[in-house]
Amino acid sequence: MKVGIVDGEEKCRCKGCDKLFTCSTLNGTTHLKRHRDGCNKTIKNHDVGEMMIDAEGKLRKKKFDPKANQEILARIMITHSAPFNMVEWRVFRE
Repeated sequence: MKVGIVDGEEKCRCKGCDKLFTCSTLNGTTHLKRHRDGCNKTIKNHDVGEMMIDAEGKLRKKKFDPKANQEILARIMITHSAPFNMVEWRVFRE
């Protein structure tokens, strides 16, 4: 995340460990990539589709509980008198 000019250079801050780096593209950005790959406090290579925002507003890996999902689906079908084949609807799968 860019923080602006510090000590006469444009700086970026790591979202994981708050370390400052130069972020001018004139000198390259390989040092940023190396830090990201080695920083143990950043979220590593997760698909955004597998992520969710927790109560604190931070990204976390989504935990899927098939039993809870089944119960929610059953409640929706009973409450709204939905047919069993609703799981085949395009809009449901989206």
